Amino acid sequence: MGQDEIRPYTDLEVTKKYTIREFSADVEQKDLLWHMDKESRKIEIIEGNDDWLFQFDEALPIPLIQVASVPQNTFHRLIKGTGKLVLKIYKL
Repeated sequence: MGQDEIRPYTDLEVTKKYTIREFSADVEQKDLLWHMDKESRKIEIIEGNDDWLFQFDEALPIPLIQVASVPQNTFHRLIKGTGKLVLKIYKL
């Protein structure tokens, strides 16, 4: 993303080991874009309803609670649920 683009989340805490990221209840689905990350990641849900979904490219959406890790260079996205979502994302 360019510097002027608004991200659909707020990073609440960033360390060398993990990032705590919040997606507002007001985020719009159109802003939750398909993307890939340069490193593998492990996802832990800190707060959120179980209706938020996760989708890998060419796969059906699954409840976010089933996602433990995301391999590097793999297209994926979130599908908005109700309420806010707070994740702890570990870079592997």
